[in-house]
Amino acid sequence: SGEIPQTSFIQGKSSGASGYAVSDPSGGAVLNINQTSGTFINGEQISVSGIDIPLTVKETQVFSIV
Repeated sequence: SGEIPQTSFIQGKSSGASGYAVSDPSGGAVLNINQTSGTFINGEQISVSGIDIPLTVKETQVFSIV
């Protein structure tokens, strides 16, 4: 990710959902997170490795391997 380093711990400020940043294929508009716990809420702010940043969740997509 351009602004968020890979492996950074991401946490939703409202939901408490969390995971680790793994890639940013769009150069800033999309952040992929894996090893997630909980569900991120659209519109909530996030913290990166414990630091509040001025970014919010716009949309979430969940992918799983069955």
